[in-house]
Amino acid sequence: MSASAGHRMKQTHVLNFFQDKNNDSALTVLSNGVRFHVIVESKQLQSSTDQDSKALEEYSRLLNALSDKARHQSQGSRQLSKDPEADYAEEDQKKDQDTQDTYCICRGPDRGFMIGCDSCEEWYHGDCVGMTQEEGASIDEYTCPQCEKGNRSPTAASRDSGIVLEDHDKAEDDPEDALRAWILSHLEAEVEKHAPSRSEMQVTNAHDWYHPSTHFYSLQCNDGKVTPTELEATTELENRMQDLLPAVTLPKYILNLDVPWFKASDLEVVEDSGPVPTLVRHNNDHYFLKVVDPTQPGPTKRELKIMKDIERLGLQKVIRVPQVQGLVSFTDGKTEMMGFLQTHIPGAEPLTHLLDSDVPQSKRDRWASESEEMVNTLHKHNLVWGDAKADNFMVDKDEKLWIIDFGGSYTEGWVDAELNETVEGDDMGTRKIVNALHDPDTNTFDLDDTTVAEDNGFKRKHSDEADEEDVHTEKMARVD
Repeated sequence: MSASAGHRMKQTHVLNFFQDKNNDSALTVLSNGVRFHVIVESKQLQSSTDQDSKALEEYSRLLNALSDKARHQSQGSRQLSKDPEADYAEEDQKKDQDTQDTYCICRGPDRGFMIGCDSCEEWYHGDCVGMTQEEGASIDEYTCPQCEKGNRSPTAASRDSGIVLEDHDKAEDDPEDALRAWILSHLEAEVEKHAPSRSEMQVTNAHDWYHPSTHFYSLQCNDGKVTPTELEATTELENRMQDLLPAVTLPKYILNLDVPWFKASDLEVVEDSGPVPTLVRHNNDHYFLKVVDPTQPGPTKRELKIMKDIERLGLQKVIRVPQVQGLVSFTDGKTEMMGFLQTHIPGAEPLTHLLDSDVPQSKRDRWASESEEMVNTLHKHNLVWGDAKADNFMVDKDEKLWIIDFGGSYTEGWVDAELNETVEGDDMGTRKIVNALHDPDTNTFDLDDTTVAEDNGFKRKHSDEADEEDVHTEKMARVD
């Protein structure tokens, strides 16, 4: 970003980015309640007779860097080991696998329970779309997540989780991040013109948050410079924005749970985490809003089921755990959910932030004991936490410990992949949490320390959100 001293672009969050085989790109960002969608047609931009040579040289360099990255990744998977015969055998096996039919979003072979989409006729693994065989037997028609969102284009790839792009001169070395930053740098003037300052943002509801005013652009060369040309909002462009809405169709066993429904338009947004509203208010009651990821419905269904199991067993009286307070829909319908409401934890702070020897030993020892007790309580009732890590414990304003997040999966460094969603995986992650609490200097390292992080098998990633007022050092348990 070219900016004068002391000037910063308004905080901008990536909602979606994709690039097709022709190197055409589209970037969608949110800045203080206003959405911007910009299209880059590569051939048209590079063949313009009225070129900004310096900007286009940088653009070409970024495209080449992306191509090189893809080529290196492909070559890396084919590097020979010290045993050539084993490599040839592996290559033959891969060729055999290449001739097999592939299915599902994972493009894997036929295995286990599978369900066919009645819209596109593709077959999906039950565990990939979050559906059990029993659930599949109870429905007459099935529509896959891609068809639900009208998003079947294989080139409309990566949905982003909200990368913050503020200072584009300092974009990370990753070619895709750098390309996004390059595109957004040419949109800076439009963001400054149309997006309000943070203090000027109007109070909004959860429905309007996801249906903001949107400006559409195409990057073109005009008067020797790359500039954004605003486009009219066509049906196709509006449909692209519609595809970004969070929504998951719920199976019958979830719909049959005793949980009230709320309309998103009735929920006032009180706090947000970048592109996602987090704290909402309804009739003076505050709730944590957990927005669904439409590309991964399985974790949402798992979390709802386990949280209701915890409530049914009365475990909320034994351990501090949020309860499901309601399901949220954009419409009056009660089959498709954009998120669900949980108990609000006042002053919630991730336990990760407190893995520090500056925190009194007595507090850390108490949290260590309580964390073990909470996980053991779940296991005694045949419930598996799933994603055991310090980030999934919260400490409230009264310094009381809460256990959260029952969506499953695992986090590298806390739980081994093969122990994903098992009692053994829970025990592994909890043991690392306990050790880190008892002795954080020995049993944690800062992810900001790149050398130590990579020695422990981690790569520093772009953070989803950085709080400008209160930045905490991210901690990770040392690998056993």
